[in-house]
Amino acid sequence: MTEPTEVNDGMNQIKLIYDKIIANHQSEHCCCRVDLFPIIAIDGIKVEVEVQILRVATTNQILLRMNVFSDWKHNLLYEYRVDKYQDLQTFIQTLPRLKYNLITNELHDGDELQQHQKNIILGYDLYKCMEKCDNLKTRFDECSVCMEECQTRTSCKHTICLKCESKLHTQKCPICRSRYDHYVVDLESDEE
Repeated sequence: MTEPTEVNDGMNQIKLIYDKIIANHQSEHCCCRVDLFPIIAIDGIKVEVEVQILRVATTNQILLRMNVFSDWKHNLLYEYRVDKYQDLQTFIQTLPRLKYNLITNELHDGDELQQHQKNIILGYDLYKCMEKCDNLKTRFDECSVCMEECQTRTSCKHTICLKCESKLHTQKCPICRSRYDHYVVDLESDEE
């Protein structure tokens, strides 16, 4: 079990780092800077974690935003706004708990889903209750690797979920072996 002094030392260290970030950025003349956090995967998904530092021009206030992007297409999977050093501590504690949800195509902290995420999942649950029929088309298809339903497709038109794609060493389709350069999140958008 963690000793209270260790927790206080960790909190003090985070406060010092937060204060340094704010002080360093106040002395800079730029209005936005992005630094990378050294985390490369969350819940099996290859990610890039950015610390975005913004200066509000009208008030000169410094804002921090922690963004988690997929490494594949750089789409936003999770966003956290930091207004005070305690928020930075919360973000650091939250990162290990983040789980990927293939229905919302986002990372979330356990059961703390946003209302729109809950609605998307409820809609998906209703869809699963329906009988399969030929005259309905959905935004989901089976991942070519794990057979779970997903919403992503490579530029060579094969479906693959982010978890399976994150396990690939190169951007080479596991079905046709061709190299792909991008993926489409909405399966309908590449059929036009």
